Amino acid sequence: MKSVVFFIGYMGSGKSHAILKMAEMNRFETVDLDRAIEQHKGMTIEEIFDQEGEVSFRAMEMRLLKHLVVSEGIRVIGCGGGTPCTAGALDWMKSKGHVVHLSPPFEVIEERLFASTNAPHRPLLMNANGVKKSAEEVKRHWVSRNACYADADERLLKEPGKEDFERWELLLSESGSD
Repeated sequence: MKSVVFFIGYMGSGKSHAILKMAEMNRFETVDLDRAIEQHKGMTIEEIFDQEGEVSFRAMEMRLLKHLVVSEGIRVIGCGGGTPCTAGALDWMKSKGHVVHLSPPFEVIEERLFASTNAPHRPLLMNANGVKKSAEEVKRHWVSRNACYADADERLLKEPGKEDFERWELLLSESGSD
């Protein structure tokens, strides 16, 4: 099977940016898993969480991830922040390819999330009353999520640079075909 590059990390870590950059640089099809889920369900992530709950969302997320890799042959995937926290998900991703944990400092994440107008569209940034969580609450969640990412093949503490993208492209090019 061809190798896949999976980008994982917390909300605002740069996963969507990384897959856009990979799409610009090479011939491999890329997918943002959250956008694929929204397209598949015809609903926003927020609506799915509200109507079906997180447990149902996570099960569907894994089914779609496996379908994209196994049936569609997608080679570059930006995963949702909680994807690797689903039991067995990170091990499965590692069995299919190279997992990159994008891990900028929390201050960078905080700036991106709290400066963003997308907060209402990120269900885990909002409390049960629809109010944006405090930076302290988000940091606690970020710390707990980082434990899910600990076994990634690679951890990048900075913005990916040209050499990083070239290395990932080489990994995909050298992996051959079925």
